[in-house]
Amino acid sequence: MANTRERREKGALLYYEAPYRNRIVDAFGMNVTKDIPNWVLSGEVAAASDSMVTHGWTVTNTEGAGNTLVTPQTDGTLLITTGTNEYDGVSMQRIFGNFKLLADSPIYCGVRVKMSDATQSDFLFGLCSVGDTTLTNAAASHATDVASGCYFSKLDGVTAGYFTSEAATSETSIAAWTASTSWTWLEFFCEGLTGVKAFVNGVYIGSNTLTPPTTALGLGLSFRAGEALAKTLYVDRMYAVQLCPKA
Repeated sequence: MANTRERREKGALLYYEAPYRNRIVDAFGMNVTKDIPNWVLSGEVAAASDSMVTHGWTVTNTEGAGNTLVTPQTDGTLLITTGTNEYDGVSMQRIFGNFKLLADSPIYCGVRVKMSDATQSDFLFGLCSVGDTTLTNAAASHATDVASGCYFSKLDGVTAGYFTSEAATSETSIAAWTASTSWTWLEFFCEGLTGVKAFVNGVYIGSNTLTPPTTALGLGLSFRAGEALAKTLYVDRMYAVQLCPKA
């Protein structure tokens, strides 16, 4: 059961899910920048057949066979269903970059997901540069396709997942998580320009101190089939919150 508590940090009021202080539910204050999509209430992303109506997202849809669908659910989650060809799927990237690693400006970012196939799928989530419209390769090879960002990923054929810090295609990754078909929290936190700390299901798994991104970033997510079978991904909570000093 959720246990929401509040605390103050740098003049802002933060609501978090105890005992995980970095799992921000919401935040308020003049110095707060936040992006917390609510799929059902705001209609952030909707789809019918292969026609997508998007609000604030660049959506790159790949479907060689069948339809790739991005559908809000009545329980507040988002369901991504790929087409039935290998590489079918979707990349969703915010059209605005509201976040940037800055001194004395903590960033909190996370997502809760559940995938139908933890091995035969490509997945990526995090804060990525606005120009990254595919995030994971849509053909020829299973690989990430991000210019700059901080993100979790796992690729087809394995359940081994990584947390990556990348600046202008120069990247550093740490082994971070094992993908599964259970609900999984993937979160990271950074207090300044470097030292991005990654957490999986609330457990600290390591810090990436190299190749921090220097550009503006926005929420991004990609999910693709790793074989010629439809795969599904449920997306529950997704958020990014930053506390920035004001002049």
